[in-house]
Amino acid sequence: MNEGHTKLTVTDKDYRINTLAKLAHKSPVSQHEFWESIYAAGEPAWDLGSATPVFQDLIAMGDIKPGKICLPGSGLGYDAVLFAQNGFDVTALEFSATAVRHQRKLADAAKVEIDIIECDFFNLPERLLGNFDAVVEYVTLCAVDPVRRTDFARVMLNLLKPDGLYISLLFPIEDRLGGPPYGLNELETIETFESVGFTLGSARSHFATIKPRRGREKLMVFKKPA
Repeated sequence: MNEGHTKLTVTDKDYRINTLAKLAHKSPVSQHEFWESIYAAGEPAWDLGSATPVFQDLIAMGDIKPGKICLPGSGLGYDAVLFAQNGFDVTALEFSATAVRHQRKLADAAKVEIDIIECDFFNLPERLLGNFDAVVEYVTLCAVDPVRRTDFARVMLNLLKPDGLYISLLFPIEDRLGGPPYGLNELETIETFESVGFTLGSARSHFATIKPRRGREKLMVFKKPA
C-alpha cells in the first residue's frame, strides 16, 4: 500500500468534473452582471471600434457565402452590421444589455435588419437550434470559463444546420495566467471541437489580422457533419 497516495475511482473523477462544471456556472465570467459592468463603464479593451478586417476580407473574397449566420458574443455589433450590409441573414447573441442597445442603434443607423437577442448562449431559445449555415466567432471563446469550453463547442454545434460551418478567429493563442481573455491553445481547441462532432476544415494565419495580434491569432473553420 502506498501511503499518502489515493487512487481516484471513476466515480471520484466524475464527481470532480461535475463539481468544476458547477463552479464554472458561478464564476464571474458566467454572470450577466460581469459583462454588463464592463460595457456600461465604456468600450471594452478587446473591441476594435469597427468591423473585423479579417471578416471584411473573407466577405470580399467570397470565402463566406451569404446565408443565415449567428454571431455569439456579438459585443457592440460592428461585425453583425458588416455581415447584414453584405446580404447575410444575421442573428446576434449578446449577454450585456448595454451592448445590445448599442447594436440596435448601430443597425438602425446602417438601416439593416439584425435579430439581436440578449441572452446567455448556454441557455438559448429553442428556435435557434439547428437554424444556421454558419456561426462566426471572435474574442468570445477566450471569454468563456475554460472549464466550459466543451459545453461551448457543443452549443455551437447545436446552432448549426447539417454541413454548417463554425468560423472562429481564434485569439489569443498564448500561455497566460487568468482571464478574461483566457489564453487559448490551437491543438487543444481542435481537440475540444472535434470531441463534440466537428471536423476541422482549415487553420491558418490571415494577412488582415491587426498588427498587435499578429502571431497570436488564427482563422479556424470547423464543419458539422451532414
